[in-house]
Amino acid sequence: LFDFPTVFFGLLAAFVLSIQSSTVFDVVLNVLGVEFVANLDNVAFDLGSKGYFGRYVKRATIDVSEATFHREKDNAWIKRVLHIIIALTVLIATLAGLIIIFYNQDSNIFSIREIHVQFNDEVVPFLGMFSGCYAAVSSGKLRNLGNRRFFYEQ
Repeated sequence: LFDFPTVFFGLLAAFVLSIQSSTVFDVVLNVLGVEFVANLDNVAFDLGSKGYFGRYVKRATIDVSEATFHREKDNAWIKRVLHIIIALTVLIATLAGLIIIFYNQDSNIFSIREIHVQFNDEVVPFLGMFSGCYAAVSSGKLRNLGNRRFFYEQ
């Protein structure tokens, strides 16, 4: 139960960092940085248990590692059912969000309406002819082909 916030915020940080990264190399560096920071407390605890931070910290880490907690058995089924309900709620919310995104994507809500391109004609001489502004065509005979994608014309 106490690991949930750690895992949730770790996934949230990884998601935000992966969206803001412009290259794959940035994604790898960001994930490695988050993993490094997440493991700093484990390293500090291990060093404390070996006595590098003094006898008081060593005794405290031994006490923490040997501590036991007893659970009450009275409401165990409620907790089990509550975990399943929470997991199913998160799953259903995630699937609903994905369905909304798929529907909006299929309806061309996320499509780009104009594209500006500039081609060099150093490699292929006639490639410069295709430079310019392209606008999305949403109707006409190109649209009636049964394909829902936009077509772009110059």
